Amino acid sequence: MAGHIQQIVGTYGYLAVFLLIALESLGVPLPGEVTLLAAAIYASTGKLEIQWVIVTAAVGSSLGGIAGYAVGRTAGRAAVLRFGRYVFLSPDHLARAERFFARRGDLAVLIGRFVAFLRVFAALLAGINRMPVLRFVLFNIVGAAAWSVLYGLLAYELGAEIFAQVARTVGIGTLIVVVVMGAAVLVLRRRGFHMARVIRRDPE
Repeated sequence: MAGHIQQIVGTYGYLAVFLLIALESLGVPLPGEVTLLAAAIYASTGKLEIQWVIVTAAVGSSLGGIAGYAVGRTAGRAAVLRFGRYVFLSPDHLARAERFFARRGDLAVLIGRFVAFLRVFAALLAGINRMPVLRFVLFNIVGAAAWSVLYGLLAYELGAEIFAQVARTVGIGTLIVVVVMGAAVLVLRRRGFHMARVIRRDPE
């Protein structure tokens, strides 16, 4: 899968980054995270510009999330129950997600960007549970921007190089920034995985 994504990004560039990430945020189970990482690594070789990779990923993720929210809010629970099995969202998962969103919807939209299950379905579920529009848009944009910047810059700085080589090449200052960003990603992913487990297993 990763090899195919690299080929697609290498061929279509920013368009592939935008479409794959937007569709994932809409609710289609595509490898948006792999797409961002592949594009950022390409940028480290000079084939793409990292600033545009990050902007494209953030915009795609934000707009895809808004579209997913609109689908969830207008089509509603019945449509998801009917078609959810095609995207691996079972009625049981939906019921648990609804209970979870009633309590922690903001966190799911914000931190969910860092976990595949939540990144795909958070916007759709937020719409189904009628999360306030402005609140969703705010957390959706912030989450998309944070995810794009953290993953994009980490992949760009590290790429396929080992830790020591990064230190020699970019200097200790940049390395410290990368380490801090890596720690932030780990914390956010841990929180996100916890939320995903809560949705997949009844918290009551």
